[in-house]
Amino acid sequence: DVARMSVKELRAAVRKERKEKERHQSVAQETATELAELKTTFKREAPAEELLRLKTEAARLGSEIEALILGALRQAVIGIGNLGEERGAHGAFLAGVVGGVQRQLTELRAQFDLPDASATPTPSDVEAAESAAALRAGMAAIRAQAAQAAAAA
Repeated sequence: DVARMSVKELRAAVRKERKEKERHQSVAQETATELAELKTTFKREAPAEELLRLKTEAARLGSEIEALILGALRQAVIGIGNLGEERGAHGAFLAGVVGGVQRQLTELRAQFDLPDASATPTPSDVEAAESAAALRAGMAAIRAQAAQAAAAA
């Protein structure tokens, strides 16, 4: 095919191919720039995702501890209390056990300067939950954009 083309046709074909190559390079550069921006955004958001993971883990552990207190520890206190009626009072022992748990929680609260939030959830708790949901939605959007950019490249 090239062997039969005139010099003029060959030059036109070369110009056309150069323009096509430049267009492809331009698209590739734009895609690379966009991908780099997405990676930077993702790196900035990664600590927020880690924070969300840690908060979830802390909430899970808190729930497990509450369940132990409400379940196993409460049953042990009831059992000792029932036996105490028969074999003497064990109030001092039970106060020591419960006091130890309470002391550890008080020390944890003091160490990290945490307010006493033992009542029902506060508006800031609700706001934190809403913020976490918004963060999850934002991270999903970033992942989708990154996947689209990777698929386009």
